[in-house]
Amino acid sequence: MFRPLFRSLAAITSKNRKQRRHPRRAERNARLHLEALEARALPAVDFTVLAPKLGADLDNVYAAVLAVGTTKLPVVNKALIDIPEVRSVIDKAQPVRLKLKSTLEAIGSTSDAAIVQTALWKALGSDPGGLNVIGDTNGGGVAPDDIAVTFSGDNNVEVKFWLTKSFTVSSDFGIGLPGIPLQTDAGGGAVQLAGTFDYKNLDFGIQDGAFFFKTDSADEIQITLGATLKDGVVLGGRIGFLAVTAQDGAQDATDPTKTDTTNRTLFGPTVKVDVTGADGSLGFGTAKLTGRADVYLKLAATFGGAGKASIKFPSIYSDFHMHWGFSEANPNTALKDFGTAPTIEFKNVHLGLGTFLSGSLSPIVSAIQQLTKPIQPAIDVLNAPLPGISDLSKAVGGGDVSLRTLAGVVDSSSWSTA
Repeated sequence: MFRPLFRSLAAITSKNRKQRRHPRRAERNARLHLEALEARALPAVDFTVLAPKLGADLDNVYAAVLAVGTTKLPVVNKALIDIPEVRSVIDKAQPVRLKLKSTLEAIGSTSDAAIVQTALWKALGSDPGGLNVIGDTNGGGVAPDDIAVTFSGDNNVEVKFWLTKSFTVSSDFGIGLPGIPLQTDAGGGAVQLAGTFDYKNLDFGIQDGAFFFKTDSADEIQITLGATLKDGVVLGGRIGFLAVTAQDGAQDATDPTKTDTTNRTLFGPTVKVDVTGADGSLGFGTAKLTGRADVYLKLAATFGGAGKASIKFPSIYSDFHMHWGFSEANPNTALKDFGTAPTIEFKNVHLGLGTFLSGSLSPIVSAIQQLTKPIQPAIDVLNAPLPGISDLSKAVGGGDVSLRTLAGVVDSSSWSTA
C-alpha cells in the first residue's frame, strides 16, 4: 500500500537532487518551454483573407490600364491598350495574378515574416520555378529582401514589393500621321518592340483587422517602350501616285542607291499613371506619355513597273525625316492634340535616269541613222566648207561657207523680198 507513495517520493527527491546538481540545464529547459508557449500564444494573420481583397483592387488597376492609351502611337502603329503584353502582369487570367493569389492562400495563418517572404519569393522571384517579376527596390540586385514583410501589434502585417515584367514582341509599322502624303504598308511585324510594365511599391496588408491597399507613392504604374525597325526590312508604300520602297536610315552620301544607317528610326516613350484613393475606392490620374519619335527612312520611287522593266525608267530618291516630341502628353487625347507639332522633311532629293536614255532613246536615234545613211555622202557635200569663199569669210570675221549655208542665204533673200 505504501510502496507507490515511497516510489513517488523517491522520484521527486531524485529529480530535485538532479536539478540541484545541474541548475543551468534546468534553467535553459524552463526558458525554452516558456518561449514555446509564447510562440503558440502570438497572434497570426490569416493570409487567405488578403488574397480576394488584393485581387479586387488589382482588378481596378487592370481596368485603369485598359483605358490608359487609345490614341494610335507612331512607329508601333497601334494604341497602347492594343499591346496585350502591357497589361498581362496584372491580368487576373495570367500567371502572375494566378500565382500571387494561390501563394497567399497557401501561406494560411502565420506571424512569421520569413515564411511569407520565402513563399512570395519562390512564386514571383528569379529562382527556378519563379515568374521573375520582382523588381530591385534597394539597388543591390533582385533578391528575397526586395519583398518587405513587417508584422506589428496584434494581427497587423504590411507587404511591399515592386512588380515588374519585361517583354519583346513584333509589331507593324506606321508613321502615325494619316494626313501626310507618304503612306507605308504595315510591314507584317517589321518593328521590334521591347517594353517593361512596372507597378512600383505594391503595398498592402492588414491593419487593426482591416485590409489596406496603399497609394502613397507617385506614379506607381509605369510603362516603358522602345520601338525600332528590324534590320534589313524593306517597306512598301506610296507618295501620291508613286509606288515607293522605304528602308531604315538615309541615302549614302556617295551613292543614293545605298543606305546609311547612322541615324535609325526609334520611338521610346514612358507612360506614367498615378494610383490614388484606398481599398475599395481606388482612383487614377491622367496618363502621361513622355518621349520622342524619330523616323528616318530612305525612299526610292520608280516611274516604271517592277522587275526588269523598271530599270528603263528614271528613279527618285529622297530621305524622309519625322521628329515628334511628347512631354506628359495624354495618350487618350485626339491626334491633333497629341504631343508637340511634328516636323516633317523630304530631304536630299535625287533623280536617277538609270538606263532610260541609253535603253529607250538610243534605239530611236539608231533607226534615224539607218534612214539617213544612203544620202549621207550628199549631206557631207552640202556641209563641206567651200575653198576660197570660206577663206574670205574668215578674213572678215565670219565662219566656213558651205553649199547649205549659201542655200540658206538665197532662201532668206527671196523670202524677204516677196
